[in-house]
Amino acid sequence: MSVDVIVPAFNAERFLSRTVESIYEQSPLHAVIIVDDGSSDGTLACARACAPSALILTGPNGGVARARNRGIAALDAEWVQFVDSDDILAPQTIARRLEVAAESGADVVVTDWAEFREDADIEQATVTARTADWVRFHRDGAEVACATTFSAPPAALLFRKELVARIGGFRDDLFIIDDARFLFDAAVCGAKFAHARHVGAYYRVQPEGLSRRTPARFWRDVLHNGEQIEALWRARGGFDVAQRKALREIFDGAGRSLFEVLDPSWRQALDGLHRNDILPSRKLHAAQVLSSLLGDRLARHLLTLLTFLRRAD
Repeated sequence: MSVDVIVPAFNAERFLSRTVESIYEQSPLHAVIIVDDGSSDGTLACARACAPSALILTGPNGGVARARNRGIAALDAEWVQFVDSDDILAPQTIARRLEVAAESGADVVVTDWAEFREDADIEQATVTARTADWVRFHRDGAEVACATTFSAPPAALLFRKELVARIGGFRDDLFIIDDARFLFDAAVCGAKFAHARHVGAYYRVQPEGLSRRTPARFWRDVLHNGEQIEALWRARGGFDVAQRKALREIFDGAGRSLFEVLDPSWRQALDGLHRNDILPSRKLHAAQVLSSLLGDRLARHLLTLLTFLRRAD
């Protein structure tokens, strides 16, 4: 079995060489595809220096989803491994994933992963191990799990190329959570998932990551993703109990978080609950009532004060 590795890279010269080193330690390895997404630093020169045998694609900055899709267009192997330009593959993890795939017939192999600080050297870093929510996966099914709590960074996921072709690529309308949606789309396509029980990737936690730097945009992506999932499930004839619970988690979580940052689309999340006859949480209901009386800003200040007082009591 052959594996192509796709590395989207934007202004990644600081960490790219260590990422590439961890990729070339893998076996088997068919090709490495690095996509420079219009970087303004030395990413392109770094890629050419540390990966002279890689296929290096360049183009204007279009975001990570489009960069990954440019890499997908160049695929030639049976399996696809995506690795973000600041993450690290564990030694021999690809071989171990392929063994699990051969034994299980899986289309998606999911490893555990470990998180470490942005500025750390992985050899000396204090890492925090993580695993996907397999309990929910087996209880509620792949689609509901991938719509809510079942997730893993791209470096912890190995995909069959045929499945990637059926999915049709990453969604560039969900700029921040395109990788989470890709996993959900794999479930929609009926992919078989398998768990490779080892830490297969090291995920670098950056304090200035997109979800932290732009929380409103992150939660708007969550909201829009929820609306698309709702439409998909509705087109199939309605929701079962697990799907209704998932929609409540998505819309209520987005609504509360968007209200906290005073983004007006929190009302759009509330509408998502109402049109499906789903009751909002007490916090979101309180936000709805108080904002109708006081406006969003004063309502948020009052709820923040009440929360503080309740915790101090």
